Amino acid sequence: KQMLIKHFPKDILYLDADARVQQYPSLFDAVDFDVGVSYQAHIELISSTLYFANNAKVMELVDRWIKCCLLDTKTWDQRLLQYVLEKESQDLNLKIRHLPQTYCQIYDFAKDEEPVIEQFQASRRLKKTIDLN
Repeated sequence: KQMLIKHFPKDILYLDADARVQQYPSLFDAVDFDVGVSYQAHIELISSTLYFANNAKVMELVDRWIKCCLLDTKTWDQRLLQYVLEKESQDLNLKIRHLPQTYCQIYDFAKDEEPVIEQFQASRRLKKTIDLN
């Protein structure tokens, strides 16, 4: 939300800190959607690449997502985003685009095409260390 406010009216492309842009992401040159998300196996939203148009509908979506995160601190934020998109935002009439796999390509998964945005999964590598604390 802070970046939407800070960079208004520019749209926001969120990438995990360990992501690498391997090719120019031309999909975002001519955007006709409010939110762009990736799904693993077309079921689970993964938040390593997220696109947010900088408009009032998206700001309301983000406010609802923040509220859910504050009310449920035990659930991952990406699961709460999926919940808000699927259950709590129909009234916003958001245009949601499922991003191509190449825009959220996990580095060690099979690749049909060269990645545009590649994710290197630092959280997976560091999970054991984090869980010890």
